[in-house]
Parts: sequence; structure tokens; C-alpha cells
Amino acid sequence: MPTPGAGKFYHLALTLVAITALAIAFAGSVIVGGDNLLVKVVIGVATGATSSLVILGLQQHFPRDEARFGVIRGHRKIYEQYEKSVRQLDDRRTHAVYTTSASVQSHTVAEEWDGFLTAFLRANDSVEYHRILVFDPQKMSPEWTGRLEDIRKRYAGLSNYFEYHSSGPATIEFLLVDEDHAFFTFPATPRSGESNGVIVRDPETCHELAAYARHLTSVLPNVASSAAAA
Repeated sequence: MPTPGAGKFYHLALTLVAITALAIAFAGSVIVGGDNLLVKVVIGVATGATSSLVILGLQQHFPRDEARFGVIRGHRKIYEQYEKSVRQLDDRRTHAVYTTSASVQSHTVAEEWDGFLTAFLRANDSVEYHRILVFDPQKMSPEWTGRLEDIRKRYAGLSNYFEYHSSGPATIEFLLVDEDHAFFTFPATPRSGESNGVIVRDPETCHELAAYARHLTSVLPNVASSAAAA
């Protein structure tokens, strides 16, 4: 059973994850004219130690609360859960998926994910997929350059695919399916060697995340549409 005060810890942990995932990913291009000190403080919070503490705290305080959260370990397992969540969407009504990607997937995982997602979106036009890519255009790695070109070719012509670019460092990523559940994933560190993720089914957190994601996609230009028009 959860220990006394665990409820407060749970809410604090979710808030910490959400704030870290959102504020860091878009500090470079979305926070315009903001407080530089605040940005630095938030960036300082988004460290490997923070993500490890969040996962450790969730595991210790809520070991049986799988209805509201779960821990996923491993890059491939994270994308397998992504696919499972998207695949189960009912095509009889509209759905919205919002995601940020701040690191390049391994070649094998990227191939499998793109193959699934492009086929799924073509067959299910009731699902809108909004992808926000976060990278530093001044420090483009060959991996990122190749990934962006591959995405452009694979997703060209999909009317229900929307892509946005934001400048920033590699950080916590998220994938939100409707307002039902969200994944927060932490990039692998040299020490861990593996990515970690948390799936959250807290209605309030998902609702707030959806509102913020919609705001971001209303501010950032749709690169996919621009590319198609060109």
C-alpha cells in the first residue's frame, strides 16, 4: 500500500516530469523574451539524476498502482508501447497524438516505427499525428541530418501528419495519446546505457499536457505542410 503522504509525492513527481519535459524542450524557440535565469534553472533540473529519482520514487511509493502509471525500460520497448497505444485507436472517431522527439532513434527502431506509422496514418485518416522535433540547427550531427531527410521523404503527402521544429538540447521526450495517457521518456546516459520511460494515466496531467501541446503546435509552423507546398 502507498505510504502516508505518497499521494502528495505522486502529484509532485508528475508535475516535475511534465514541467521538465515541456519547458526544456521548447526553451530555445518558444520562450521568447522570458526570464533567462528561470530558463537556466529549469534546464538545470532536467538532468539524468532527476529522471532517475522520479522513476525510483514512483517505483517505491506506487509499486502496485499500474492503473495510473508504469515504468518502461529500454529504447525498443518504449517504441513498442508507442505502437501499441496508437494501433488500438478506434477509427470510428477522431484522435490526436502529440509527440516530441529530441534524440535520434537507432536505425532499426526508426525503420520499424516509420514503417508502422506511415502505413497506419494512410489507413486511418481520423488520426492526427503531431510531431515536434527538437534539435540545435547550429550543431547538426550527421545522424540528425539523415533522420530529418528520411522523415521528409517517408511522411510526404500524408494529410494527417503534422511536423514542427523547435531549437533546443536533447532532453526528456513525450508522446500523448488523446488525453487518455502519456509517455515521458528520458534519453540514455553513458552510465545507464538505456532509455527509461514512464507511462502516465493521470487525467489532470494529460489534460494540461494536451492544452500545452495544442498551444505549441499553434505557435510553431507546420514544416510538413510547407514542404508539401514547395
